[in-house]
Amino acid sequence: MAVGSRAWAEASGGTLELGARVRFAREAVAVEVAALPERLRSRVSRGADVVLDPWRSVPDSPLACEIAGLAEVAVPEPLFGHCLRTWLWGSLLARSGVRRGASVRVGTAA
Repeated sequence: MAVGSRAWAEASGGTLELGARVRFAREAVAVEVAALPERLRSRVSRGADVVLDPWRSVPDSPLACEIAGLAEVAVPEPLFGHCLRTWLWGSLLARSGVRRGASVRVGTAA
């Protein structure tokens, strides 16, 4: 059943489950990374040996799952989505070797 279809809306009440939200966030990040100008991409990458992988999964350890489940019901949906996006961007930047001060400069370069 496709997200956004009438059948999906009736079955889900129009609410995305955690897995669907994570997939949506991954797809959004992939689009954003692909749209970055080459100049900015080179600032967050040390070279061809580093790949920003937008398909990285949220950790599925028991603790991470418990925290995600609690956050899903304890905070407003927009804030939960923001937390997922922030984690994903931080994960991507950390894997690319960007240091803390450099990540601030990247954010202000746009």
